[in-house]
Amino acid sequence: MAISEDPGFAGASWDTYAPTKSFTLSSGVGEKTIYVKFRSASGGVTPVYTVKITLKDGYVAAPTLPSVTGETSCEVLVAGDMVKSKVSPIIYAVNADKTKSYFPQGDIYKSWTSDNKYSYKLVNQSCISALKSSTAVMPRPGTYLVKEQASDVVYAVLPGNKLVAVSAEVATALYGSKYLLMPAKNGHTITMNDPSWTFYQQLQPAVAPAKMTEKAPVEGALVKVGSTYYVIGANKTLNEVTTNGLKTNRFQTKFAHTLTSTAGYTVGTVKVEAEDMEMSDRTQSLKKMMVQ
Repeated sequence: MAISEDPGFAGASWDTYAPTKSFTLSSGVGEKTIYVKFRSASGGVTPVYTVKITLKDGYVAAPTLPSVTGETSCEVLVAGDMVKSKVSPIIYAVNADKTKSYFPQGDIYKSWTSDNKYSYKLVNQSCISALKSSTAVMPRPGTYLVKEQASDVVYAVLPGNKLVAVSAEVATALYGSKYLLMPAKNGHTITMNDPSWTFYQQLQPAVAPAKMTEKAPVEGALVKVGSTYYVIGANKTLNEVTTNGLKTNRFQTKFAHTLTSTAGYTVGTVKVEAEDMEMSDRTQSLKKMMVQ
């Protein structure tokens, strides 16, 4: 493994992997970005993972993942399972075609949870290796915007891992004037490193959706009208989400966009009362299979 504050890993060297690793931050307080990558014994190198730390004063402990005992058989894994091995801190999502996808940032993982907690099945390393690498997971539609490091163009995420460019006017209307700030600073835009952005681009259709100019939440977003929650379906259909529907589909109500009325939408007759596998699929691989 290699750790550095330089995105190009200048001056860094490969160290033997360990579950915990000491690392000395550069001097001074403020936001620090740490870059980490892993290399297998056969020479394969993972994408670069990043974590941002705001150092105010003194020592800041790194977040830890929950400990789990007992391994799950690789044969019983299904699409949507979260898996991790004992020898690596990386959590993967299992796709419908039995490949695996990784979460580029913690905020992306949390956008798919109802409680911001890590949850996974422990598997052996051979199982992780058997799941071929696929791509990077995107934020849940309606939660965060994304952009690449070298550009200020922001994109909304649509169901099926599609990206649509969003005008500054629309982004401001939906997320406020500070939408370009990172989530840690109460913003709504996640900046992706180059390897992850490349994965995102590979998922896009040959013809990209037109730039988003309507000041309305995207399909797949959670919205609130009065005290009732809805998820936006195709053709601007509002499907009511019950309390149990919110829980089982792992929606966070803090991401709900407030609508003053249902005008301009069609209110569906079927409520979301239980888990909808396509709706709760973090990797959206089930959605992809449905539209092929």
